Amino acid sequence: MIGQDGRCRELESDGPLLGIGTRFGWDTRRERFSPGDRLVLFSDGVTEASGLEPGLFGLERLKGVIVKSRDEAPEIAVERVVEKLRAYFAGQPAQDDITLVIVDRLLATK
Repeated sequence: MIGQDGRCRELESDGPLLGIGTRFGWDTRRERFSPGDRLVLFSDGVTEASGLEPGLFGLERLKGVIVKSRDEAPEIAVERVVEKLRAYFAGQPAQDDITLVIVDRLLATK
């Protein structure tokens, strides 16, 4: 999550992978999603993407793109990440699903 102040905060989970099965239980937690905050949800296919360069795309690279596009509309921020991933893949096909959702909580207007 990125706050209105531009700081990133990871919302951690120790639950099972989503979609693995129905026999698993989930803990429920509440987080404040304040006006001006941005929520970023992504699959491991984003951060664990590999290209021609050694290593993975990684969380830090993803955070960098998200923070730089903080003042743009969510759909534009998604496109920025996709552009960076395409460049990182350098024409290679993705090895996993790539899922990215960005949601903004709008500021209240009068």
